[in-house]
Amino acid sequence: TLIASAVNGLPAVNFSGTQFLQMPAGMSNFASGMTAMVVAKPVSVSAGARLFDFGNGATSDNVSLSLPSSTGLTFSTYNGSTSSSVTASSGVNLGNFQLLEALYSGTNTATLFQNSSQLAQSTSMETLNNLTRNNNFLCQDSVGGNRFNGQIAELLIWNRQLSVSERTAVEGYLLGKYL
Repeated sequence: TLIASAVNGLPAVNFSGTQFLQMPAGMSNFASGMTAMVVAKPVSVSAGARLFDFGNGATSDNVSLSLPSSTGLTFSTYNGSTSSSVTASSGVNLGNFQLLEALYSGTNTATLFQNSSQLAQSTSMETLNNLTRNNNFLCQDSVGGNRFNGQIAELLIWNRQLSVSERTAVEGYLLGKYL
């Protein structure tokens, strides 16, 4: 459901915990890295609620950004069925719009941010294969569960890790626009 004036007079899409959006097959080449930025307002969280999940099944070449708790944020990568993740146990604020980010180097490093502040980092991430992902979803996992309850005003994804100056410029734009 579209909310016409959700944040600063701008629209956002409301996901009630039962709604989701399926995206077309693709999301193939994250072998060189990935940057994901989501302006979101979680309302309530069931553990594992997905902001996005791109993959080929429950544990098949997935890449996802999820909320493991009412304050946490997790970015996960799968190489085939072998998983890895980085989790920040705090930093997410229920009931507020915020900029949530995951940066993945393409090799083994992933970093999480909230409103441009670093929350957590892992240097032992699985590499992502360059292949077509067929089960791509916003606000649910790739097999139909773990649905997000809240609003999303903007989602930006790059198939590389943005440089510090690029990330700073995009953060400045999004924070100025929404927060």
